[in-house]
Amino acid sequence: MNKIKFIALFVICLLLIISCTNQEKPISSEKGLPEPPLKKVVVQKEIMHTIQILGDNECKQKTNAALTLLSTIPADYQKVISYINIIDCKETSSGMYPWEISPRFVVGKQTYTHHPIWYAGVIVHDACHSRQYSDYLAQHPGQSVPHNVFTGSAAEQECLLEQYETLTTLQAPTEYTLYLKEQMKTNYWEKPLHERWW
Repeated sequence: MNKIKFIALFVICLLLIISCTNQEKPISSEKGLPEPPLKKVVVQKEIMHTIQILGDNECKQKTNAALTLLSTIPADYQKVISYINIIDCKETSSGMYPWEISPRFVVGKQTYTHHPIWYAGVIVHDACHSRQYSDYLAQHPGQSVPHNVFTGSAAEQECLLEQYETLTTLQAPTEYTLYLKEQMKTNYWEKPLHERWW
């Protein structure tokens, strides 16, 4: 009889443990941009990415989450892994360095600590600049790439549109897309890299 009670108690404890570990945890809000009104963030099981991530554990975790989210949009993900080889997390001074042998996206803490959807959109944006640079080189072998090919108003319009499309596909809140439209009016791209707070 004691054996039956012990087994029953063991099964009840096991069921309690299983039910506690399967509960969803709420997603905490990040500073800055509002959290999207999603049922839950769709960051599936982390996958191995071909992009080298330089930075501390927080940077690596947030970058992997954004890349995993992007992997749900195959065309965007392919673009990112084709045109960015390194993501380098820094305190400030976000920018794309497409002329390096391994194109490097430097991302500031204000950006990589935002919500994964926002960060994913920013990664697509900078992959766009790297593609612009690479496309020019492919079409003009041996020539140097003029700055206005991958930076400036026209280049930014194109990359902001790609970022907007990614955010829309990921069901980002309207505040994110409105913010992009406002940024276009600021000529933020003219700010020297060393003066960028983001």
